[in-house]
Order: sequence, then structure tokens, then C-alpha cells
Amino acid sequence: MDVQILRNRVRGVVFARYLGDYRVWLKFDNGREGLIDLEDDLWGDEHEALRVGDYTKLDAGNNKLYAFWRRSAQETVLVLIVLGDTPITDYRLMLAQSDLLGARAPVELLTQAPLSPLPLPQSAGGVSEYRPLAELAAQTAYIIRW
Repeated sequence: MDVQILRNRVRGVVFARYLGDYRVWLKFDNGREGLIDLEDDLWGDEHEALRVGDYTKLDAGNNKLYAFWRRSAQETVLVLIVLGDTPITDYRLMLAQSDLLGARAPVELLTQAPLSPLPLPQSAGGVSEYRPLAELAAQTAYIIRW
């Protein structure tokens, strides 16, 4: 399985659903759809959260952006997948207090793009409008590690 489509561009993806056990159901703009199994590509010690971390889908405030956390004891990884064919600037990630515990400076693993730091938590302890990048490129995946 070639994961290059996820590392550079998610070409023509109009829908993605995480099914568990490293599997994602994808639907493309040409009508094709199918299951992608990432288990073999994510196996290894480099990013434990991608292999065995708890999964939490995030509200990004934009239906063309699929966002989720993977958290393990060793790291937290935020995955952003732009499903549309135009760049996204109108998105806001809602992060609960528990998402921020032990957070380090974020690092984008695929593009090495410079990221915005986490804003200061609100009185309830969470962050309501986090945007790691001002603009997310069309049909692109980002993996951000804390």
C-alpha cells in the first residue's frame, strides 16, 4: 500500500471515516470508494500514538476538514486532512482541557511547516479556536506531534 497520497496530497477525497484498527474508508470525487489499511505503514516505534493511541474525532468547524487526535502515553498527534479541492482558512479546532495536558511545542511531521503555538487556555481550561496553520492546502494531510 502506497501511503504517499496521505503524505503529500489526498487527491480527490470527498469523504473519510476512521473505522478503527488503522483502517480508513475513503470516497473519491470520481465515485470510487474503498478501505485503506494503514497498519503495516504505521507499525514501528517512531510514532506510538499513530499505532496504538486513543482516537478522538475533533470538531473543526468546516466540513471539508477531517480532524482527529491520536494520544498515547508517549505523545499526542493531531491529524488534519483537507478533503476539498480549495485551500481552507475558515476552521477552528476545539480542544478540551484534557487534550492539552502535557502539550509540548507542536511539530508538523510531513511538511515541516511552521506552526502557531497553542493559545492560552480559557477559564474552563480548553481552547476554542486553535489554528495551527493560517491556511491548509487543498487535498493535503498534516500530522502534527506534541
